[in-house]
Amino acid sequence: MLICIQNKNNRRRLVSEAKCNTGLQNVEYVAIRDVENRTRLFFSISVGVKPSSDWGTIGVIDKCFPQPDFCVTRLTDMRGSYSNLYITGKAYTKNEAAIGMGSIIAIKRPFLLKPTETQHSIGLHVDQLNQFWVIGQSLDLAQCSSFIRKDVRCTEWTDIRSGDYCDKHLERVCNYSKNGRMELAGGDSGFDIRWATQKKQSDGSILYESKREKRVEPISKLFSSKRSSKDKEAYYLKGKGLVAVDGSLMKKTQAPKRTPTAAEKEELT
Repeated sequence: MLICIQNKNNRRRLVSEAKCNTGLQNVEYVAIRDVENRTRLFFSISVGVKPSSDWGTIGVIDKCFPQPDFCVTRLTDMRGSYSNLYITGKAYTKNEAAIGMGSIIAIKRPFLLKPTETQHSIGLHVDQLNQFWVIGQSLDLAQCSSFIRKDVRCTEWTDIRSGDYCDKHLERVCNYSKNGRMELAGGDSGFDIRWATQKKQSDGSILYESKREKRVEPISKLFSSKRSSKDKEAYYLKGKGLVAVDGSLMKKTQAPKRTPTAAEKEELT
């Protein structure tokens, strides 16, 4: 099965459809939503015959953390499924300028990265040119239109086909809108009316005011320690060490100890 991205107004294509199909013709196409279940089979001791490594997928980058010689990204199908992808070697250096938020990319025969914690997903890694290419740019993925503070825009990205706000700010906007209208405040929809306060005015009418939700900080944040870094999603990347999904290096790979030559040993004696 192949996925074809049409050259419509909401796409900025860099690779032709024919070239995309040619690149994936010898591998099985696996949708982003199915990547986790498939990759888990490679590390499962209960599976006798492992699935073929000849597979590929296509996704949109919705998180991107470029580093000097590699990049950590997150792929999404923009329908709630994600996969962490590490890009190194020529796959990164030859495509660096085209890799970024909203890039539509295809990967083929990726290497698998085992997570440090069992509850985390399997990571993907591409290093060679024939494993990775940028198809184009999606214009459906855009930055949230809400502002956290004056001149400080929300850093979350969202599918603008569903609206201009991320899930967090969309929920907040809907709650504010509901609390400001009596016919909605008295309804039985899923929004919490306890967020609205009543204030009686001098003319006897009732004024409804929105009230921000008080968020309780989790215990892990109140009593943070160095142990919390162990729960950070990260993978061992060859030649780099333990690299987190935000691109930060948690543990550097130690250089191998050099064995002294015969001449050097003779000088020491």
